[in-house]
Amino acid sequence: MTSGLTFGKKLRRLRQNNELTQEQLALILKNTQSSIVRYEKGHGVPDLDTLKLIADYFNISIDYLVDRSPLKENATDIERIINETINELEAENTLMFMKNGKMDDEMSRLLKAAIKGSITLINNLKK
Repeated sequence: MTSGLTFGKKLRRLRQNNELTQEQLALILKNTQSSIVRYEKGHGVPDLDTLKLIADYFNISIDYLVDRSPLKENATDIERIINETINELEAENTLMFMKNGKMDDEMSRLLKAAIKGSITLINNLKK
């Protein structure tokens, strides 16, 4: 996935995976295009309110964005992994049940439950 990337690289990857221009993302975040360029080049991190907007829009955690996730895998990490997986699947347009590159809320909920169940099963088998 995308662990080990800087905030700027994560933001750029999320933006590109969602087929957004820097200008479009700036409008969504109520920010300027030059700010998006600065963030993507690694010249700073936005304020907390903007981080919340980014996390909400891309359905990810702020911890993931700023690389402050706990080292130990927990429910938050599993949710982050699930959300990243779904974002990557949507970006690749590989799921046959998607419409216009997106899936409906019910399908997203079911897919998240299936992935979470699989992760839990794998973790239990490793013990």
